[in-house]
Amino acid sequence: MTEKNKPSSVLSLRLTRDERARLEHEAGHQTLSAYARSVLFGADAAKPRPRTRRSAPDEKLLAQILGQMGQSALAQSLATLAQAVRLGSLPITPETETAMRKACADIAVIKSVLMKALHIKEH
Repeated sequence: MTEKNKPSSVLSLRLTRDERARLEHEAGHQTLSAYARSVLFGADAAKPRPRTRRSAPDEKLLAQILGQMGQSALAQSLATLAQAVRLGSLPITPETETAMRKACADIAVIKSVLMKALHIKEH
């Protein structure tokens, strides 16, 4: 689409539900904007830019993963390890401590991404 043909303004139109349903039916696979342009301008209508489709997340699957994280003993296991370290019954090398901190950070990132994908606000 050339700079001259790029859409530069919006036209807003209020429709009844029946009118919108009729337009959507008549538009078929076209967007309402593309259909309206073709009706109004015919062959002179600007060609719509191709859409980039983002895949919708499988919310049910994401919710199951988040639920499994919540039901796992992961948090309790980490708490037990931390307590053992504090009591001195689990010797920790600097490398082990770094790996454990990275694992905790990774888990936090996974949880955050899942919650964002599911549109859940974090506390």
